[in-house]
Formats: sequence, structure tokens, C-alpha cells
Amino acid sequence: MATLILSAIGTAVAGPVGAIVGAVAGSMVDRALFAPSLRREGARLGDLSVQSSAYGAAVPLVYGRARVAGNVIWSTGLIESRHESRTRVGGKGGGSVTNVTYSYAASFAVALSARPILAVRRVWADGKLIRDSDGHLTVGGRMRLHGGSERQPPDPLMQAALGLAMTPAHRGLAYVVFEQLELAEFANRIPVLTFEVVADDGPALALGALLADLGARAGVGLDIAAVTATATGFAVGAGATPRGVGEALQALAPLRLVDRQGVPTLADTPPAAGRVLDEDGLGAALEAGDPPARRTWTRLPETALPREISLGYLDPARDYQAGLQRARRLATASRLTEPADLPVVLAAPAAKQAAEGLLARRWCQREQCHVQLPWGLAAAGLTLEPGDRVAFASQPARDWQVVETTIEAGRVALALVPLTGLAGDGVTEAESGVAPTQPGTPHGPTTVQLLDLPPLSSVPADSPRLHVAAGGASTGWRRASIHASSDGGLSYVRVADIAARTIMGVTTTVLPAGATDLWDRMASVEVELLAADMALASAPPASVLAGANLCLIGQELVQFTTAEQLDVARYRLSGLLRGRRGTEDAMAGHLAGERFVLLADAALATFEGSATLGQTLLVKALSPYQSLAEVAPVAATMGARALRPLSPVRLSAVRLAGGDVALAWVRRSRLGFDWVDGADAPLAEESELYDVAVLAGEAVVRAWRVTTPALVYAAAEQIADFGIAPTTLDVRVAQVSARVGAGVPARRVLTI
Repeated sequence: MATLILSAIGTAVAGPVGAIVGAVAGSMVDRALFAPSLRREGARLGDLSVQSSAYGAAVPLVYGRARVAGNVIWSTGLIESRHESRTRVGGKGGGSVTNVTYSYAASFAVALSARPILAVRRVWADGKLIRDSDGHLTVGGRMRLHGGSERQPPDPLMQAALGLAMTPAHRGLAYVVFEQLELAEFANRIPVLTFEVVADDGPALALGALLADLGARAGVGLDIAAVTATATGFAVGAGATPRGVGEALQALAPLRLVDRQGVPTLADTPPAAGRVLDEDGLGAALEAGDPPARRTWTRLPETALPREISLGYLDPARDYQAGLQRARRLATASRLTEPADLPVVLAAPAAKQAAEGLLARRWCQREQCHVQLPWGLAAAGLTLEPGDRVAFASQPARDWQVVETTIEAGRVALALVPLTGLAGDGVTEAESGVAPTQPGTPHGPTTVQLLDLPPLSSVPADSPRLHVAAGGASTGWRRASIHASSDGGLSYVRVADIAARTIMGVTTTVLPAGATDLWDRMASVEVELLAADMALASAPPASVLAGANLCLIGQELVQFTTAEQLDVARYRLSGLLRGRRGTEDAMAGHLAGERFVLLADAALATFEGSATLGQTLLVKALSPYQSLAEVAPVAATMGARALRPLSPVRLSAVRLAGGDVALAWVRRSRLGFDWVDGADAPLAEESELYDVAVLAGEAVVRAWRVTTPALVYAAAEQIADFGIAPTTLDVRVAQVSARVGAGVPARRVLTI
């Protein structure tokens, strides 16, 4: 620009000589304005991946889409929470142990971009994806975005901590605020966070718009109409200058900054029309008597040119990790490889095309033509700028591009390169390759099942117990936190975390009634699982007898040998063992639509001793991105199935001499499901006690409470109850627990 201005002034003052003097002075001014500083450090691929919290640290300028770390600008420090739970020890009559644990969270703000942005999509913490594209966090806490507008208000959490008058709004700065981000997965410290930032909308970023914005920030207006190159995104890091950014982008497109009628103009393609130079008028002698050189040619040897260019870039298909694309010339004697790091977000095909174009330009510029404009044409030559298109009158079909102009000793020298081959061969096929990317599947809501189960192991229960199973329909479901309320929902306490999904669903057919003393080879039931990626597997009978494929259908515990897949998430279960672990009372009355929960290897949370028998609990299972207010509670009553004695078996009645009837039975034990030593199962109750009743219809005609598994029904009692000595008796027997009373009764009509 200064060249043109001072050249015009010189022409007005002293004619052609003044024009040359003015042009020389103007070129010196241009070099002072646009020349690089003594120290220039361009952006690197990794310089935005490290999070900082230093005061005064530079904040990047984000264009398009990019992954940046940002700078922590405010933090509350660690926030400690105390959790208390009780566990029974020592069996019956033992005490309890109070377990106190602590969890930590932090609230903090991270600056992302020194210019406005549109959105933040995914977030990584210590390299682990913690926020998906839909905005769902996989860890506890909440995130708010302030886009960086000039009218954005202060953050309310920061205001609460700092005070209304002391909280900056950070207008013009895009930042996020994390509220109560749980730190258990990050060694109880603020992790290194990186963010997928979306800033200047649409599938591609126009490089001209990027450079125009940088120029405006430096106080220079640029004409960008001739810039055609695009990228996916770019983040300008600390210490970068507009010139440095432009030079970094030279690997992507042949950018030129020239003066067009006094306007700084950026272009990456030459003008459509050019100037035709007549060879007869060319040539300028440096000294009097020298023959004028019209054109001189230089040509680099092949060995000085790259055989291959390897272009490093940031690949969005690889979570913005570094990618590499190569361009090669096979028919050459050169063995040189030229590396180029381009700190730009590009798709693999665009990076491949950029590498091909850069290699083509290197070889195209192997040949240069140098033209000397004589004294009479010097002033006219001043209007030629780098990037202009020229041709020679003798070769009008071959175009050249001006790459350098030199004003020296009353002459203008032009350096030209051929235009043919500058764009490369247009190759666009390229792959990003396989990368260990993390799934961005949304976590989704949590489905919870509250289970009142009999003992699932040989460890006796001595207090009310409630199990919780959780899962989700989304394939991205990972974990849930369980919160319980014993005061009708006034307050909730976090009682457990479930870090694995339980396979669950519903029945789609009715499970018929069955028997407990043999394999049920005839009956079957079909189930629809909650998620498409859940699966059931068959197991041999020996494995089932050892505990495999234990599931809950309605209230009955069932095991199966065969799981036949009917559809993506639909199975038919057969080869059944019914009424397992004393749940034979739930074998009748099944319905379609009952719950199905696979208990084998399930991740269950357990409430034990935290509520009294018969108390109603409200339970909420929160996915990582949910708050208590967003989740509806599920109610459950603290039952006693783990404490309730099992029903006796082998009821019998024998008439004795004199007419008395001897009633007998065999007790079962909550600890005796596995009969491994041939001896009686342990009692599992404080004392042996039974309630026995003889019924007529549903009316009890006589009842006893005895301490042994036998009694005598005297003949006189029979006459008093029935008027005769009956030949059949309807007998009901239940074992009694000191904690929960009578257990599941056994009832049979006995023939005497």
C-alpha cells in the first residue's frame, strides 16, 4: 500500500524518476509493516492440548470446530461431602459398624476462546469422554456455557461465591462453568479438560474470513474475495500473529497478500486475466555497455526437491488427534521427505488434497523465470504484484505467476513460476485410519428395579434387606447413583453407586405354574430385554445347578438352561428350575409384562439395616447428568424375604393306636439351599418354632405352636373339632422367626 502511495507522490513531483524513488521508499515501509519479527514461533499441533491455570495466560481464538484445553479462571477448591452407612456384624445378636466415607467435588470456570462461540459439544477429562454430543455428562455435576457475547451476564454460581459487585461477566470471552463436578474418577483433583468447541457455523471454515478477522483485530482491513480455501477448524494459540497464521496456512493454500488499488488483498488463486509481456521490450542493463538480459531461467535439480511430503493435521474423525497424510512422486531421483505440520482441523480427504497440492507447488516452482523491465517500463512494472498472472507474447497459451518483485537501481525485476501444476492432481480419497476413539452414545435415563429377595448366598441376613438393580435402554448407559429417602421425599441421601448394568426386561408371555422337585422341560417363557445390546446365554445343566442363569420373574426365582434368541432383544427361556431359594409361593399367578431381572453376576446395591421392617422407602436412580428433581421416585417397602423362614416340606399324618394322629414335617433353612454334606441344614433362627393349623375350608379349627417338627392330634380333639375321626386333614405348617414372625406356610390335604 505504501509502495503505491509514495510512488504516486513521486510521479507527481519528479516524473518517472520520482516514481522509482517513491516505489523504493514505499517497499521499505511495506517490509517494515508486513515483515516478520526477529523471533517468530508458529502454532504447533499440540500447543492447545494442555490445560493451564496461570494468571494472564493467553486464551486461544477458535474458528470453526476445534478441540482446546482452555484456562481455569476461577475455582472454589475441593468440596467435601460425608456419607455414612451401617453394616451389621457378628451374626445374630451382634452389633453394627458405621462406615464413613467422603467424596469430593469442585466448581470452577474454564476460559475457552477469546472470541464468541456457538456451542461446546464433547468434553474429555484426562482423556476420558465425560460429556457426549447431546450435552449429557457421564459424571456427577452440571456444566453451563457462556458463549462470549458482549452482553452476557455474570455466572450466578460465581456471583454467589464472589458477590454481586465482584463478579466479572467476562464479556467477549467464551467460558464454561462446572458446578459440583464429582472428582472421584480423577484422584480427587480437577482433571485436565479438553473441549470440542464450535465457533464462524456450517460444514466448513472459510480461511479468508479467519484471516480477515485476525486482520481486523490488528487494525488492518483485508479484501478476502479471492480466497477460496476452507478447513474444518482452527485455533489460534498464544503468541500467534496474523502473518504467522498466514504463513502456517501456506501449506493448505498458496496465500498471497498484495495491494490492489490501495487495498490489502488476500488471494490463493491468480487473477483470471493477466498481462502479456512483449519479449522484445524486455531487458535492462545494470551498467552502461552491458547487454540487456531479457529473460533468465533457473531450474533446481530433482535431488533438491521433495520426493514425499508428509502433512500433519488435526483429524475430527479421530477426536481431533494428530493425523498424517502423504503425497509422493514415484518417477524421480530425489529421496527427500519434507514434513509439514499444519495446525488446522481437516477431514482426511482435504488433508490428502492439501499434501498433493503442496507437493505440486514445490515441483512447479522448481523452474523460475527472471525478467528485467527496462527503465522505460519500470513504472509500469510497479503495478505487478506477487500473485499476478502474466504471459509472454511468444507463448500466449502458457501462463506464469509473479512470485516476487524487486525494485533496484532503476529497474524492476520479476520472478515468475509456471501456473501449470500448481493445484495438484485433485486426489481426494483418503482415510483417517483406525483410532481408539470413545463412543459418543448418550448415557440415557436409568431404569431401576427394587428387589426383596431371599438370601442369595450362605451369609445369613439379620436385618431387613432391599436390593437395587439398575440399567438403561441406551447402549451408552454406564452407571447410576442411588439416592434414598425414608421421610417421604423431604430429603434424599446418596446410598450407593452402581457401576455396571444389570440385564433386565419384561416377559411377553405367561410363565405357567410348575413344580420345584424336577426339571421343567415343557414350560417356557419369552422375555424382551431393555436394550438391544443386552444378551442372554444358554448354560449346561451342571452349570445351572451350580448357580448359573438365576433370574427373577415377577417374584419367583427361576433358572434356565436354554436361551433361544427370537429377535434382537427377545429370547425364549426353557429348561427351567422353578421356585428357587424358597420362592415356590410365587410360582402361580404369573402375567405377561412382569419384570425380568438376571441376577447371575448382576451388580446389585443393597440397603441393610438402614430402615425398619415395613417402612416405605423412596428411591431415585440418577444417571450422571441428572439431578434429583429430574427423576421420579420409585417406592418400595422394606420387606423381610431375606429373614422369612422357608416353608416346611414332606408333611405327613399317621393314625396311632387309640385314634391319635401323628403329624410330622421336615424343616428347611435359609442357610441350607446347598445340601453338600448329607447332614441337616443349620437352623438359621434363634430357636426352632412352628405354627401348625388344621383347617376346614379357610377356617382354622385347631392351632398349635410347637418347638419340634412333629405333634400329636389327639382323638378327643378330632371329635371335638369334626364330630368324627376324619380320614383326611387339611394341615398348614409355618416356621416362625423371632424377627418377622411366621414364614411361608406349607399346606397339604393329608390322607390318614
